[in-house]
Amino acid sequence: MRLHRLAPVALSFVLLALPGCQSGGSGQVEGAVRSDGFPAPSQYTVYQTAWQVLREQGMTVDDDNSSPQSGVLVTHWRSSMSPFSRDGYRDRATVRIFPVTGRAGYFRTETNVVRQINADMRDPGNPMAADWSDDTRNVEMEGLINRRIEMFFLPNDVSDVWRRQHGMEPGESPRIVEPPPPAPAESPFDFLAPR
Repeated sequence: MRLHRLAPVALSFVLLALPGCQSGGSGQVEGAVRSDGFPAPSQYTVYQTAWQVLREQGMTVDDDNSSPQSGVLVTHWRSSMSPFSRDGYRDRATVRIFPVTGRAGYFRTETNVVRQINADMRDPGNPMAADWSDDTRNVEMEGLINRRIEMFFLPNDVSDVWRRQHGMEPGESPRIVEPPPPAPAESPFDFLAPR
């Protein structure tokens, strides 16, 4: 008899806890940062590199939703909680690897990072009470992940294509050469020198 009376009370506690687990948004946003293409030994090598880059960014790859055969990596949510409402957020990244059409041994990556904001007003620092909403793209993180993957496969010097796009001659070094220090007589702080 007592269990029958306690059931509604227990059910109300369960229902109170459920809003904290809401994901609010779909967790998917259209758009991605795409690389131009780079040489790599295989799609699997690019997959392993992307896995390492995601790990370096503090993200954990979801093995159940990722596949080296299809060239897709999806991470678990990485949360950053805050004691203030709408300051906490979580990110989830998806990296897709594609072969470049007509270029054997070349691949490109597309990276999409979804950011959701914690809109909970009562206890925004509690991940169990979080109200995740406002799916947006984290374009900065998308670009960072894509560049880090590319940098692993590209040599230290840039390609002639990049040089042409930026108005440089083929073979010209893009490095910034620091000017020599000014001669003592030309120093802007010469007036401070003892006389």
